[in-house]
Amino acid sequence: MQRLSYMLQTLGLKTAAAIARALPEASAREFGRTLGILGHTLASGRREIAADNIRRALGEEVTEAEIGALVKQVFENIGRTAVEVFRFPLLSQKEILARVDFATPDIFDEALAEGKGAILLSAHYGNWELFGAWVAALGQPIDVVVKPQRNTSADAFYNTLRRANGVGIIPTRKASREIIRSLRRNRLVAILADQYAGNDGVPVEFFGRQTATHRGPAAIALKLGCPILHGVLIRQDDGRHQALAGGPLPIESTGSLDDDILAVTQAYTRVLEGYIRRQPGQWLWTHRRWKHSS
Repeated sequence: MQRLSYMLQTLGLKTAAAIARALPEASAREFGRTLGILGHTLASGRREIAADNIRRALGEEVTEAEIGALVKQVFENIGRTAVEVFRFPLLSQKEILARVDFATPDIFDEALAEGKGAILLSAHYGNWELFGAWVAALGQPIDVVVKPQRNTSADAFYNTLRRANGVGIIPTRKASREIIRSLRRNRLVAILADQYAGNDGVPVEFFGRQTATHRGPAAIALKLGCPILHGVLIRQDDGRHQALAGGPLPIESTGSLDDDILAVTQAYTRVLEGYIRRQPGQWLWTHRRWKHSS
């Protein structure tokens, strides 16, 4: 039964991708928004998780009506992101660059100048898949840490789209070893460091509440002495994107590894919160980020 479910899921992905590629660009954007609205309608559980997360994070800053509007934006962004990824084969690197506005293109070259590689922390924000493809289009050597899907056919489908744009793949199941290897080859390693880390995480404050965040990026940077950058793409109404990138984050060795990991992880979490506050409807609130926080 599971095998049949995966086959149908993959068939649905490939059918949606074929439709997305056949449509003119403006129609494809509308197709993505429609897919998002459909998801918003059908995925009641995820819709409620998103609403609850926004209440926890923004509290009295938003009304219930505004929360509902933000949740709808979240799903529309997911749909539009999916369609943009489906259309990757239609885009050259030059066309990808033409879709992204960026003010500080030297930041990546400067980070790699010391030859130690660099960690690039990002999030499920805007079009996070396009972010990696855009960095590759800039001519930067980049590998992206990706959690394999249980549906291996769907996983292969997405990884083919990623690799077609010059992005290397590091599966999470062997991430630490491969991340270190990539950094020692003086490459950028992009990590989506915005999800709940459970008992293996480090406790940090995020929107005024404590939650666990993955300690790996900070631990590796401290071990290898490589810089940590951060960045996201912000979706614009016309289908373009604005890139924001910054860093390196301050990394200081005080003699206490746990304290240093906490300091670096908290510093990035503050940056992430700032990104989300700019356009809260573009972050993936559908993930339970505060599982053990009241």
